[in-house]
Amino acid sequence: MPARRPWFGYASSVYEIGLFPLGLVLLPDERIPLHVFEARYRELIGRCLADRSLFGIVLAVETGLVSVGTKAEVVEVLETRSEEARLRRLTDLLAGATETLRLQQAARKRAGGNGQAEVG
Repeated sequence: MPARRPWFGYASSVYEIGLFPLGLVLLPDERIPLHVFEARYRELIGRCLADRSLFGIVLAVETGLVSVGTKAEVVEVLETRSEEARLRRLTDLLAGATETLRLQQAARKRAGGNGQAEVG
């Protein structure tokens, strides 16, 4: 029996990726400004900046996380506009989606942290 092909038709790999749930869908090649204020997401973005890694943007709904999202990269860290923002360690950045990802079943209910994702 031939190996089952992933849902989007390409060879896949499964790996751990940091998740950034949002109330919107970001398509590949789109960019979005993000205002990062929660400590766990500041830590995620800090790791991504330090080692130039990607993170996953997934749609968050009332019942959990939707299983399809996008891998994203920090395109630019935007200048902090106010002293209050600097003191509260807020980060404004521009994120760009690179390609689609599919969360594995075990990670779909998490609201942050890492998840297992399958990508092409």
